[in-house]
Amino acid sequence: MKKCLRITAMLAVASMIMMLFGCNKGEEGGFTTATSGSKAARDESFRMGEKLNNPYTVENMLIAQDSLLAIGQLKEPINIYATHLYVQLFPSDSSDMNRILADTTLHLFPYPLDYEIEGEGSFEVQEGETPEVYTVVPVGYDFPVDYKVIDECFIPAENH
Repeated sequence: MKKCLRITAMLAVASMIMMLFGCNKGEEGGFTTATSGSKAARDESFRMGEKLNNPYTVENMLIAQDSLLAIGQLKEPINIYATHLYVQLFPSDSSDMNRILADTTLHLFPYPLDYEIEGEGSFEVQEGETPEVYTVVPVGYDFPVDYKVIDECFIPAENH
């Protein structure tokens, strides 16, 4: 058990290093309501850049594990599998949005987490429209609305 925790900790450190070199720090944008325009419009200062490589995908965790095995930091491979799903939620109306907001275990984002943020700001949502919503949930989560899986992720137990 102690060995498994050490291995998981090393994978978590490797993931953190990948995130530090692959991501820009930025504050979470919020949902605001706009009074003019068409579909959900981004505030002038909010700009998304290039798509980022998600260090928590099962594929990237396996690559990190192979690297640790190759340099002797890991003696034996561990079982890496999808523990979480990175998803986009599709609320169709305010009732759907209220169901999403009612789940206090969710960390919701009005922008995709796998893109570089070049300019901070907020997303404006037109009255009567529903925002784009992104989150990470455990595998087996009972979704209250339609959704799309973006990535299958391995997040070690002590990290969630």
